[in-house]
Amino acid sequence: MHACKLLESQIISEHFIAMEIFNKKLTSVDLQRQLVLPNDKKTEALPKGDFIIPITFGQDGVEVDVHCSSKEALGWLEIARNLRLNAGDIVALKRDDHGRYFIAMEIFIKKLTSVDIERHLELPNDTKTKALSPFGAGDIVIPITFGKDGVEVDVHCSRKKRGLAFTKGWVEIARNLRLNAGDVVALQRDDHGRYKMTVRSGTMEIFIKKLTRVDIERQLELPNDTRREALPFHGARDIVIPIKFGHDGVEVDVHCSCRAGRLAFTKGWVEIARNLRLNAGDSVALQREDNGKYKMIIFMKKLTRVDIERHLELPSDTKRQALPPFQGAGDIVIPITFGQDGVEVNVHCSTKARGLVFTRGWLEIARNLRLNVGDVVALQREDHGRYKMTIFIKKLTPIDLEKQLELPNDTRREALPPFNGARDIEIPITFGHDGVKAKVHCSSRAGRLALTKGWVEIAQNLRLNVGDIVALKREDNDRYKMTVRSGTMEIFVKKLTSVDIEKQLELPHDTRREALPPFHGARDIVIPIKFGHDGVEANVHCSCRAGRLALTKGWVEIARNLRFNVGDVVALQSEDHGRYKMTVRSGSARA
Repeated sequence: MHACKLLESQIISEHFIAMEIFNKKLTSVDLQRQLVLPNDKKTEALPKGDFIIPITFGQDGVEVDVHCSSKEALGWLEIARNLRLNAGDIVALKRDDHGRYFIAMEIFIKKLTSVDIERHLELPNDTKTKALSPFGAGDIVIPITFGKDGVEVDVHCSRKKRGLAFTKGWVEIARNLRLNAGDVVALQRDDHGRYKMTVRSGTMEIFIKKLTRVDIERQLELPNDTRREALPFHGARDIVIPIKFGHDGVEVDVHCSCRAGRLAFTKGWVEIARNLRLNAGDSVALQREDNGKYKMIIFMKKLTRVDIERHLELPSDTKRQALPPFQGAGDIVIPITFGQDGVEVNVHCSTKARGLVFTRGWLEIARNLRLNVGDVVALQREDHGRYKMTIFIKKLTPIDLEKQLELPNDTRREALPPFNGARDIEIPITFGHDGVKAKVHCSSRAGRLALTKGWVEIAQNLRLNVGDIVALKREDNDRYKMTVRSGTMEIFVKKLTSVDIEKQLELPHDTRREALPPFHGARDIVIPIKFGHDGVEANVHCSCRAGRLALTKGWVEIARNLRFNVGDVVALQSEDHGRYKMTVRSGSARA
């Protein structure tokens, strides 16, 4: 779980700015005795030595004198009892611009899905519903402030079959904050009963700008709608941002200055502009990724309705020299990868009276990515003139797993190392989460290609099953990588112990962590697991403590429902549509 950065200026309303001093997930000790402050608290925001802080809390703004010292915690328990706090709740202490202190409660944190972005925000199961207004016969309306300017929107909270959801008003917030699937948002309630939504992590678009000549030659003046909250100023006038750019992910320290309220990239920026050969009229974007790093990319086109429904008209400043050469009057075919899984589609590029257009294959990309009018897309050429290329994709058969992998007819032979008259070549292939490398023999017999020696070891290591789909790609510097693109993947198999049945299921050491939803720094994630003959789905918490994984909350209900016994063998699988299923390999229980 990513906590908000301390001392980050946050506008709670249009009247004052709040400074976050700390936030903490409460323990039983915090609730029963005293609130032990985290080690990373910003003491410069607090008085020195032992002191008393008048803290307001709750919807009515009640004020209590709280003692802060290494010896006593007078006043804190009154707040904890009044707010009915429980172990696991997250609270934050903030100071406003008048020097007043107040407690804010975190209601939920969620990593957004595409459904959340496009339709409604499904609230997580552990949402602190007691911090919301009580439900009547219909929806409740929550006034939520967001963004740097503290804009307020009335958001409807509705009861759905799967739980609570933000409906009317939510999409307006998502669009205004430029939220994407994978961003992490948090909702907090402050001492006056006001609600604020913040973006905690995930890939965040900070700005997009069409470059001017001044931007190229001197400094990049950032646009007015730059998301300043994503830049770590913390009161300083200048900061240094390490920015990655280009195919090789070169990183340059770029100075960002704030003068008279205007932001600009100064030292280091021109180096990026020259390296990327940027020109006036090119559009660039800065993004903050979910690991806290920054990345600059070159955008190409803001989509129109024609682009979405018919073909993509390339802008007039398209860098034609980066495309494959046209031969005569015909089209060229460009293999383009897209999406998180790196799916590859052959897109036809044609010459029309108004310029270049992407025709056949483009709509498949647009529909798959669920692109809308106004979205901005980019095409980049990688590998210093060569395109990253998927050599083959294949759904595995029993023969593929037991003997050799027979390559499909449409395998791109030109992307393999040359045979030079030989019947066998050796391909160094990396695979798996740890990037293990194996030398695999590829043979050519009667014009048919097959992976032979070394292939079975990869299949066994990846625990491949009949029906799994594998892909071989050629990456930078002629490196080859094999990935499992879809199909049922076995995450772990375990023989149950009494502890597994009664308390929590401790996952084995060889659990395939990469097949689980990403933790993104959090200690717990929620996995929707199907089980039983009827395919009942339950949300099961998976915790990571001291590097060990365990299924905790929700697991015992599955064990009881399936009547597990000590000695039963269970397996967790991820299916090709992103869902998880638990099956029983032996014992009295049945999946």
